[in-house]
Amino acid sequence: MELSAPQLSHAEPKTLARLAETTAEGPVLSLFMELGPAFATPQARQSELNSLMTLAQREIEQDGAKKELSEALPVLKDHLQNDEDWWKDARGAAVYFSPDEIFEVVRCLEPLETKAEVSAWPHIEPLSEVVTGDLWCVMMISRTIARYLMGFPRRLREVESIEDDVRGQHSQGGWSQARFERSVEKDVQDHIKKSTEELRELLGKTRFDCLVVVTLPEMWPDVERELHSDLKDRLAGVLELDIEHSSVDEVRSEVEQLAEVRDNEKERGLLDALQEGLGRGERAAGGVTQVFAALAENRVATFLVDESFERDGVACTSCGWAGQQGKECPVDSKPLRQGVDLKDWGMRRTLASSGDVRVVKFHPDLQSQEGIGAILRY
Repeated sequence: MELSAPQLSHAEPKTLARLAETTAEGPVLSLFMELGPAFATPQARQSELNSLMTLAQREIEQDGAKKELSEALPVLKDHLQNDEDWWKDARGAAVYFSPDEIFEVVRCLEPLETKAEVSAWPHIEPLSEVVTGDLWCVMMISRTIARYLMGFPRRLREVESIEDDVRGQHSQGGWSQARFERSVEKDVQDHIKKSTEELRELLGKTRFDCLVVVTLPEMWPDVERELHSDLKDRLAGVLELDIEHSSVDEVRSEVEQLAEVRDNEKERGLLDALQEGLGRGERAAGGVTQVFAALAENRVATFLVDESFERDGVACTSCGWAGQQGKECPVDSKPLRQGVDLKDWGMRRTLASSGDVRVVKFHPDLQSQEGIGAILRY
């Protein structure tokens, strides 16, 4: 058996939506891993992949999909071991594999917990919890330097930097001094313009959701003036710090606080909308039975699930109905697939119908709804 190069993609909403609609004739192996700095060394990569394949073999045996996937595992491992392209510029990766059908690597800015799953479709829950969060960009800018951090608040990493030659203090006085100072300020303004243009290019590449600018108080008005409107629309905060005397860890800590406040407010607003809808008896569903009935009808606009929710159930791969138990679908009488991860199924159904997914972390409201709720389209 030979493998061609995997399809490479980035962890973003459109990738997740596509995976949510992907199926295969045979079982699908989903692998998730953290790609630390040591992964670049062949020895560390081999050790990590050996551990991952052991987990994969265990899952394959439990699922009863021994022959097809077991025979392919050594070839898959060798390919991942020797192909250096798939893991470059990533902190985490999801690998989806089904012999002769699917071979895709989704690269993430965020590390993923190492695990393996076997199911009838790509398992997207670990990716969904990363992709559905806000992607942040931080521009740290001084009079001569601009540094750009990207990712999720706890995992911000530097992706770009600019250093411009801005001249220092002139020793002469009089007209010469004034002309020189004007020239220096022109250099600073050019540096700001160049830095904000680079920021907009990053937006075009990554479509980040939130922007934080870190700069000195006296520089902020000039920086703000150069920000394009689509950057200003994403501005989540301005941190008044001297970047030449502030560490990335200090900035990351400040951004985490901004992100937590923002996430808390967004979550509170969604839960309030859910409670209001439940109270009126319209455009809202709570509990496993009602939420999954709405999912089967593609009526879910926002799928809300508590981060602690874990429950297996049954699902009809024909019509999309899912529930907690049964052998035959109540809608089309087809056999139901057993042992379905309901959290993953709910995310798949929502994303496949262009809905939004929200993992609830800050508020306990969903505990009264079996850990699950939905805001409906109609």
